[in-house]
Amino acid sequence: FTAQTLLELARQDEYGVRHDLIDVAGRVLSAPWMRWMVEKLQMIIEEDGEGWAASQAPFQLQSLARQLEDAPLFEATCRLQPLSFNRCLEIAKVYLQCAEVEQAESWVERAEREFSSANGFRSSEYQSIRKEIYHLQGNVEEEVRVAWEIFRSSRSVAALDLLLETLGEGEREAVIAGECEQIIESTTERLVESDLSFL
Repeated sequence: FTAQTLLELARQDEYGVRHDLIDVAGRVLSAPWMRWMVEKLQMIIEEDGEGWAASQAPFQLQSLARQLEDAPLFEATCRLQPLSFNRCLEIAKVYLQCAEVEQAESWVERAEREFSSANGFRSSEYQSIRKEIYHLQGNVEEEVRVAWEIFRSSRSVAALDLLLETLGEGEREAVIAGECEQIIESTTERLVESDLSFL
């Protein structure tokens, strides 16, 4: 009953105010009932075709797939629409969530290969996913390299903390001293606002 009510409420949402209902399904439903919702949403897509409900169903399926940690379902649902750089990264993140590192890496590589012109738009997210992949693979050298790239692309306290997760907290003073020196030396050529804030 709960699953059916939740699905009906989410479907009757022409003003877009109930979209979060599906996002919390995992808090109130068991996996079998969430699978039942997946089947119903797939039927809606097949039967409704171009209708409003069918246009919303893929996003609801993606939410359920994340909660179920079902990366193949998430990928299949994303493929219902044209792929893009952002969608490739979303698929990679779900595969990472499911600890399927090789699949995640293949989707990151696909994003770069097929949509490289869009890379600048979400380069920080792209780098963060890469860093996590290298971490899970135990590739310390590449993880450190990407961590430095993330930090130097926009120096901040948050980026420093992320870098130190990789380098170790014991490197904090050395990193701060070295980066401050580098920023001061470079200010004769150009002054970057994020660097100024970091100082």
